[in-house]
Formats: sequence, C-alpha cells, structure tokens
Amino acid sequence: MKKIAEDPETQRWWKLTDSMQESFNEGAVGSGGEIPWWTVSFNQYSFAGSLRSDCQDLPEVFRFDGRT
Repeated sequence: MKKIAEDPETQRWWKLTDSMQESFNEGAVGSGGEIPWWTVSFNQYSFAGSLRSDCQDLPEVFRFDGRT
C-alpha cells in the first residue's frame, strides 16, 4: 500500500475522490492516511446468492445487480 500511496497519479485520484466518499473507520481523514480509509471486508453472499448466517444483522450499504 505504501508504494501505491507514493504514486503521484494515485494521490491525484484520491484528492479528487476522497471528498465524494465517507469512511466507516473512525478518525480516517482520507486515502493514504495513518488510519485506513477502507476496511477489509468479506463476501456477504454465497455463490447461490443467499445471505450468510453470520451477516444477517449487517446493514446493506451497496448492491450491484449486474445491470449497466
């Protein structure tokens, strides 16, 4: 991640897009900061599309239905 953060084009992209996003990590102030902007997640859905039992209490914040 450090190498990515040092890339000038990546820094330019983060400057453009960070203001359009909100991090769920308390204290995160932007991509490439001391506190990670993104949280590593896990797949909530099986290949059959059913909700995993350990994820039933999580709120859905984004869904991609495959249509463009």
